[in-house]
Amino acid sequence: MPAELVVEAVGGEPWTGRRRNLPTGPPSRAHRPTASGARLLSELRPVFSSGSRTGHSADLVTDHSTSDGWRSAGDEPGAWLWIDLEGLWSISTIQLEFGPGPATPYIVECSDDGQDLHRLAAGVTEQPDATLDLAGRRAHAVKVTFPQAPAEVRNIRIHGQ
Repeated sequence: MPAELVVEAVGGEPWTGRRRNLPTGPPSRAHRPTASGARLLSELRPVFSSGSRTGHSADLVTDHSTSDGWRSAGDEPGAWLWIDLEGLWSISTIQLEFGPGPATPYIVECSDDGQDLHRLAAGVTEQPDATLDLAGRRAHAVKVTFPQAPAEVRNIRIHGQ
């Protein structure tokens, strides 16, 4: 359906007919660029949780600040974090960084369709950091659950391509 748009400028300096230098358009490629290696997939991605304390929201685990992290709203068993990667990716590693506290069991799962979960690992927060090597496991989301009591999670870094 044809249309016409008329723009009338009011005020300012009158046009003198001089040549205008308009910027070129956005860059274009014939093919999609390829990644040369694993990259950080989790940075600033949406994060959901079973609940959080004031000042310790779930989004702190993907912003990579190490001073504050997510803390569950309560101390009940079953607290969880869900990182949505906003697409299906091939994951190479997951790095977890925990805050100080007692040794607490945790479970890491992933979902390739956003619903069904597949267990990747289980561990205890005895060490401040944990790294899971996944060798290209495909996932759309990663979930960390604390079956007995929640622990502070400062960062979750998910690498892949």
